[in-house]
Amino acid sequence: MKIGFKPPDKLVEVIEVLQRIDDKLGMQANQVKMPEKRLLDLSEASVFIGLPKGSLYNMCCRKLIPVVRINRKLLFDKEKLVQWIATNSVEARDLRRGA
Repeated sequence: MKIGFKPPDKLVEVIEVLQRIDDKLGMQANQVKMPEKRLLDLSEASVFIGLPKGSLYNMCCRKLIPVVRINRKLLFDKEKLVQWIATNSVEARDLRRGA
């Protein structure tokens, strides 16, 4: 014997309304863009630069890399990190010229 369940008519209407609300919220969520994060914490900056967290922390203590200190937290400005990388880049020399 098979027992079936048929929801009451009002429940079907409520489900349809909830589905429409969910569809509208889903569309609005796709339209809203979150601003890109400007300040990175130590873990994020280590991934961004490609250095271990310990090395990055030591560079901060020796004031070799730009850092923002808020209370005791170290934060890194993405733009300044990009500038720091560009400033500390060394051009490769051409071995074919013998120089």
